[in-house]
Amino acid sequence: MDGEIHFHSSGRAIGQVPIDEWVGPGAIVDISKDVDDYDLYSPEMITSKVEVKQGDILIINTGFHRYAWDQPESDEVRYFVKHPGPDPKFMNGRWTCT
Repeated sequence: MDGEIHFHSSGRAIGQVPIDEWVGPGAIVDISKDVDDYDLYSPEMITSKVEVKQGDILIINTGFHRYAWDQPESDEVRYFVKHPGPDPKFMNGRWTCT
């Protein structure tokens, strides 16, 4: 899990997110074959693979966990700095779900 603050400076830290926001229906999508270093992923990349409904908890697999410190392909700079992230359409309600 990641806090909003990692994506925009006015976001909540993970400890500020109420527990009820971490529980509920959701969608899981694997975009690991579609992203690389420094890439931005778009809502369209997600919705082309999975149906996301309003209020869903969205889990996105970018595949970059393979670069974590405890993995054979460990590369901490790649893991922490170069990982893909959401494009600006994800912020401020500019992306709507079905």
